Amino acid sequence: MRLTSDGQRMTRRDRRRLETYDEIVTVARDLLKRGDEASVRAIATEMGMTPSALYRYVESVADLHALIARSVYEDVIQTMSEAASPHEGDPSAQLAASATAFREWGLRNVAEFKLIFAGLLSGQSDMGGPSQEQSSIAQDGSDQFAAYFAGIFMALVASGLIRVPDLSNVDDSMHEFVASRKRSTDQEMITSLGTDGPAVMWLFQLAWARLYGVVILEVFGLVERSMIESGALFMVLMRETFESLGLPDDWNRLRDVSRAVADRREQS
Repeated sequence: MRLTSDGQRMTRRDRRRLETYDEIVTVARDLLKRGDEASVRAIATEMGMTPSALYRYVESVADLHALIARSVYEDVIQTMSEAASPHEGDPSAQLAASATAFREWGLRNVAEFKLIFAGLLSGQSDMGGPSQEQSSIAQDGSDQFAAYFAGIFMALVASGLIRVPDLSNVDDSMHEFVASRKRSTDQEMITSLGTDGPAVMWLFQLAWARLYGVVILEVFGLVERSMIESGALFMVLMRETFESLGLPDDWNRLRDVSRAVADRREQS
């Protein structure tokens, strides 16, 4: 028996509406994979509907994008979770596995990556996806995506593995970042980290910038094909990331974790 979000039994109308949402997402993602535009008109045509009929289910293009984004984020998170699952209790390996799985997913799902992660939707979240303010649909999945990486990072902090930078030795831009974080929605997370909170958040942002930046370059083909195929650029930036976190002595093991994830994806 299917239930609504408030625990009530779904009516036949509720079930049919939910099935239609699922079909909208499936059709939209199929269009993207074929290299076509996932517009309201295109999706409606594929479903045998008129655009006006489709708008009974999505109030705006932003709503449509949020539906697609939520499905894509769920796939990405599942892919990363499966890669990280063999390394329970080892946050360093989980970070290496998850980052590699994210890259591999992007290279194999270029159209969906570009739509969701490359800022081609109206509005952006901190992690590269559409902002929730742009849609009347409650969740687009970007918060769960951000929370996934934040969870691994918090586990690294809890394990005492991260080398926290000394804020007295950084430039003015770092101090501006720290001040802005104190006023941001990250305040709860920063507070939970104690006096090291702002510095840890700085490391988190640097790590994300490296990972997101190199994957964007590779997915868009903005670096030499040989570098993408070999993974050389990605591995160099991964190593720099782990060094910035204070984990350079563990690199050979983490490199092997990353390579194992990439090899499994190639064979699947």
